Amino acid sequence: MTQGQGSQTEQKERGIGVASAVSLRLSNASQCRHFPFWHVDLNSGCGINAQVGCDGSPLVFFANVDKSPRPFHAFFVDKVEGAILELSERLKHRPTAYCFHADNSEILPVVKRMMEQHRENPRYVFGSVIVDPNGYDTDWPIDKLRDFAHEHPRMDIILNLSLRSFSLQNGHKVQGSKGWANRRLIRPSEWPSFLGRQHGVVREPSPGGHRFLLMCLRSMPAGASRPMGMWDIHSSKGREVFQNADNKPGLAPNATPQLPGLFEAPCFSSCAQPGVGA
Repeated sequence: MTQGQGSQTEQKERGIGVASAVSLRLSNASQCRHFPFWHVDLNSGCGINAQVGCDGSPLVFFANVDKSPRPFHAFFVDKVEGAILELSERLKHRPTAYCFHADNSEILPVVKRMMEQHRENPRYVFGSVIVDPNGYDTDWPIDKLRDFAHEHPRMDIILNLSLRSFSLQNGHKVQGSKGWANRRLIRPSEWPSFLGRQHGVVREPSPGGHRFLLMCLRSMPAGASRPMGMWDIHSSKGREVFQNADNKPGLAPNATPQLPGLFEAPCFSSCAQPGVGA
């Protein structure tokens, strides 16, 4: 089973791996490491990017976990049945990894319910949420994630968003296309504030191709991982990356962009209870 893959996929997964490793390191202090790390992947796929020969975000996450073993609960969701079944088979030896065949808008309430069952205080839960859609602000539950992020301030939010899709949508707004006058469009630099995160790192997109902007947003400073070209969002370079992304000219829409709800579909099955299966 394949998902959105391209020439930059391997670089993207390395960047997600760096961000995930920092999230785990920050939560590995002596007073925290005995508590579970909560991880959510909203666009999990099957775990393998077969076309380019590299691991997908679920296996990248576990590569980091295995370097520093600790208790965790990890939730993976995909609306493609074959992909999530394939991932479930790969993770069958990990009893606290849960795979769901559903729309990703349904998974965050399930995570919150399981946290409540474990008597977790949402203000002190450590963890991470990965958002890696094919576009910019479609195919993932923006408002639900915003609420979840504000309720769980110590969970890092890792976003990998298409700047081409942002430019197409921005072009429609600038040109006053029908139906776009009141359409909300969050600019790249606005995501930290929108998600209630004061710190984080951002990576400069590679030139050419279908450019993606990768950022890891958090509530505490953690430095920047320079080898992957990631910069503190408050550094001069980080501000420059956001400014360039915000000011990327709106493309003349030669084709229909990703309209609201275009990629949403009814889930194929309701979210299963954690531990029961997809």
